[in-house]
Amino acid sequence: MTRAEQTRLFEDLAPLQVRMSPKDGETFAALLQRHKDEEELDAHSSERLRQLHSAYKPAKNRQELELLWQKIASGRKDVS
Repeated sequence: MTRAEQTRLFEDLAPLQVRMSPKDGETFAALLQRHKDEEELDAHSSERLRQLHSAYKPAKNRQELELLWQKIASGRKDVS
Protein backbone atom coordinates (compact mmCIF):
# COMPACT_ATOMS: atom_id res chain seq x y z
CA MET A 1 0.00 0.00 0.00
CA THR A 2 1.39 3.37 -0.94
CA ARG A 3 1.77 6.25 1.49
CA ALA A 4 -0.81 8.28 -0.47
CA GLU A 5 -3.36 5.48 -0.26
CA GLN A 6 -2.75 5.14 3.49
CA THR A 7 -3.22 8.87 3.94
CA ARG A 8 -6.51 8.79 2.02
CA LEU A 9 -7.82 5.89 4.13
CA PHE A 10 -6.83 7.61 7.38
CA GLU A 11 -8.45 10.88 6.25
CA ASP A 12 -11.67 9.03 5.40
CA LEU A 13 -11.76 7.21 8.74
CA ALA A 14 -10.66 9.97 11.13
CA PRO A 15 -14.10 11.64 11.45
CA LEU A 16 -15.72 8.22 11.90
CA GLN A 17 -13.51 7.16 14.81
CA VAL A 18 -16.14 8.17 17.38
CA ARG A 19 -18.64 5.76 15.77
CA MET A 20 -16.25 2.80 15.90
CA SER A 21 -16.49 0.06 18.48
CA PRO A 22 -13.99 0.43 21.33
CA LYS A 23 -11.76 -2.32 19.93
CA ASP A 24 -11.81 -0.88 16.40
CA GLY A 25 -11.22 2.60 17.78
CA GLU A 26 -8.12 1.43 19.65
CA THR A 27 -6.85 -0.37 16.57
CA PHE A 28 -7.42 2.71 14.42
CA ALA A 29 -5.69 4.96 16.97
CA ALA A 30 -2.65 2.65 17.03
CA LEU A 31 -2.49 2.52 13.23
CA LEU A 32 -2.91 6.30 13.02
CA GLN A 33 -0.05 6.82 15.46
CA ARG A 34 2.18 4.56 13.38
CA HIS A 35 1.18 6.55 10.29
CA LYS A 36 1.98 9.85 12.02
CA ASP A 37 5.35 8.48 13.15
CA GLU A 38 5.96 7.66 9.48
CA GLU A 39 6.39 3.97 10.19
CA GLU A 40 5.64 1.64 7.32
CA LEU A 41 2.57 -0.52 7.86
CA ASP A 42 3.14 -4.24 7.45
CA ALA A 43 0.82 -6.43 5.39
CA HIS A 44 -1.37 -7.35 8.37
CA SER A 45 -1.77 -3.72 9.47
CA SER A 46 -2.54 -2.60 5.92
CA GLU A 47 -5.19 -5.28 5.62
CA ARG A 48 -6.70 -4.27 8.98
CA LEU A 49 -6.85 -0.64 7.81
CA ARG A 50 -8.65 -1.72 4.64
CA GLN A 51 -11.11 -3.78 6.71
CA LEU A 52 -11.86 -0.80 8.95
CA HIS A 53 -12.37 1.38 5.88
CA SER A 54 -14.78 -1.07 4.26
CA ALA A 55 -16.68 -1.53 7.53
CA TYR A 56 -17.11 2.13 8.45
CA LYS A 57 -16.99 3.95 5.11
CA PRO A 58 -19.47 2.16 2.83
CA ALA A 59 -19.16 2.88 -0.86
CA LYS A 60 -21.99 4.68 -2.57
CA ASN A 61 -22.87 3.42 -5.98
CA ARG A 62 -23.86 5.71 -8.81
CA GLN A 63 -27.49 4.57 -8.89
CA GLU A 64 -28.03 5.50 -5.21
CA LEU A 65 -26.50 8.92 -5.77
CA GLU A 66 -28.64 9.58 -8.85
CA LEU A 67 -31.78 8.59 -6.95
CA LEU A 68 -30.84 10.92 -4.09
CA TRP A 69 -30.18 13.75 -6.54
CA GLN A 70 -33.59 13.19 -8.18
CA LYS A 71 -35.30 13.37 -4.78
CA ILE A 72 -33.48 16.58 -3.90
CA ALA A 73 -34.15 18.14 -7.31
CA SER A 74 -37.85 17.33 -7.18
CA GLY A 75 -38.18 18.87 -3.71
CA ARG A 76 -39.46 15.74 -2.01
CA LYS A 77 -39.39 15.77 1.78
CA ASP A 78 -38.75 12.03 2.24
CA VAL A 79 -35.04 12.22 1.44
CA SER A 80 -33.14 9.77 3.61
